[in-house]
Amino acid sequence: MIAETGALPCARAVFCKAVGRYVDTVGVVDSEALALIEMVYQAAIEPGLWAATLASLTGLLRADHGHLVMTNRPVSEMPFVAQTGMSDADLERCLSPEAAGFLAPLLNPYLATLPSGRAVVQGRVLTDAEFERSSFYNEIIRPMGTFYGTAIANRAEDLPFGIWICRSRRRGGFLQHESRVLEDFFPHLRGAQTLYQRLRIDSDHAAGLATVIERLSEAAIVLDAASRALIVNARAMEILARGDGLTQVAGALQAATPSLTEQLRKAIATAVASPAHQEQRLRLPRLGQRLPLLLDIMPVWRLGLAAPGLRAPRVVIFIREPEARPAIDQTALIETFGLTRRECEVVCRLAEGMSVEAIAGHFKIKPGTVRHNLKSAFEKTEAHSQAALVALVRGFSR
Repeated sequence: MIAETGALPCARAVFCKAVGRYVDTVGVVDSEALALIEMVYQAAIEPGLWAATLASLTGLLRADHGHLVMTNRPVSEMPFVAQTGMSDADLERCLSPEAAGFLAPLLNPYLATLPSGRAVVQGRVLTDAEFERSSFYNEIIRPMGTFYGTAIANRAEDLPFGIWICRSRRRGGFLQHESRVLEDFFPHLRGAQTLYQRLRIDSDHAAGLATVIERLSEAAIVLDAASRALIVNARAMEILARGDGLTQVAGALQAATPSLTEQLRKAIATAVASPAHQEQRLRLPRLGQRLPLLLDIMPVWRLGLAAPGLRAPRVVIFIREPEARPAIDQTALIETFGLTRRECEVVCRLAEGMSVEAIAGHFKIKPGTVRHNLKSAFEKTEAHSQAALVALVRGFSR
């Protein structure tokens, strides 16, 4: 189970600040512009909205199509992020090495002196006649039925991206105030792209970490810097649900007594603040005569991302129950010896100490069926006694 991250509140906070800056800058609240800003930041947390966001931007500029790309490689290798008003063939042509080759001699001299965040308008670089004679127009742009274009790019090495907006000849070239729209939105686009990258990395990272934690047979809980649970695997969920020695109340871990809870929280706080990977061991007594839970509390800073506003993993707690029998890797057992699913289940119950009759009652089958499954398992594993079969099965403990 992965707990809800702080990504959505973070994105909303960024949006609110962005709106405030926009109003301070232009002095007038334009509902269409504010709606577009909101879409830009929403796209950071819902990547599927990038295409709709780009469509709104092209609509605001009375354009016919546009595309947004991000890359840290040459222009010809830009990975596509979003497009509007373009066919797949149009997009492929625009992002082709040929397009980059045609465009470079036209724009490179101009771009060399152009800072990031400054819009490029076609009419400032080439006359209509020059553009009409260019291979870039005839081979790449003309098949799309457009002529005039404007673009803006962020050429920073850590976050390179660009937006290209085009419209037909009958709509006329882009005017200065229209290119200014792109420049006004550039800080929001850059902020949203930064947030998008951080969320994407955090999401991929969290998903990968969650997969590893879920596959552990040992109970494990991953906490953030505020000691809130980010990931709780199935084995840990079982322990918390029993409420015997360790439980979760209002999102916080609690031990059996207030003093033990205080010890637990101090150990977690130490791990959160620890600059080194130092493991702590904590014993949590349980009810009755049961052996205590053993908690290994470890800082995992190197697994987290120092992204402001995001809940990065900081501590992992491994929980061991000394009385619990080790889990058998049934998949490995089946694949190694070619057992059927039922044969595997039967030999695993036998390894846990259950009798033939108890196994039959557990699976609601006849004792004769259990013996038949055991006979087949003996043959496939080449075990010559029950003790040998049990030892072999327990060797597949995780």
